[in-house]
Amino acid sequence: MPKSSLNAPSPFRSLSARLLLLTIIFVLFGEVLIYVPSIARYRAMYLQERLAAGQLATLAVEASPTGHLAPELEAELLKQADVLGVALRRPEASILMIGNEMPEHIDATFDLRQSTPIGMIRDAFDTLTANGRRMIRVLGASEHDPRVTVDVAMSERSLWLGMVDYSRRILNLSVVLSLITAALVYFSLQWVMVRQTRVITENLVAFRRTRAMRRSPCSHPTGPTKSASWNASLPRCSGKSAIRWSRTRGWRRSARR
Repeated sequence: MPKSSLNAPSPFRSLSARLLLLTIIFVLFGEVLIYVPSIARYRAMYLQERLAAGQLATLAVEASPTGHLAPELEAELLKQADVLGVALRRPEASILMIGNEMPEHIDATFDLRQSTPIGMIRDAFDTLTANGRRMIRVLGASEHDPRVTVDVAMSERSLWLGMVDYSRRILNLSVVLSLITAALVYFSLQWVMVRQTRVITENLVAFRRTRAMRRSPCSHPTGPTKSASWNASLPRCSGKSAIRWSRTRGWRRSARR
């Protein structure tokens, strides 16, 4: 009896391949749900750090006996804080400012004291689409005294570069995780389900062909319900064997009558 074999489906049309693709899509979708609030938080934390650095730069002005700094020292403090200018507003209406090269035009103003989750997400994507070409103004409460308002003017270029780098790292991590997860699902299904199902199917087909061969030692001519491959799998008989099988079949019919 020839060993029966089943034609394996195309790798791109099999159930495992479809589950592999769905797993990749679902993992990437989950990473998107994680990325959206995380990029908004990254932007908020960056702006908070600029506010804290700007307020720290004003401490040098307060410690100066004259209330002024040398232009070189002031420029170095602003460079370290990565801002163009800082203003401190206290409850008693006193204002302390450093920075002489303030931008003439401010493209957007953000008040972190009134930010909401939806607003932070919207502002984060606005920053990404602006390509770092905007001059922005950021306001927020002081970490040491909530009554003090810190007001900084800065370029969005450094923030945009940081957000792009963060997004690229998240994308690379998402692709790696999706491929690893999908590969584990694919090989698990192949070993646990598909392999066992294929063995059961091959045994059923072999059992069916064995029954057909017991009924007739010769292959029947191809009929409308029998495929050529099914008939080709049955053994061919010589002329004498066919006559002997025909006589035996005739005797059985006579005995039944």
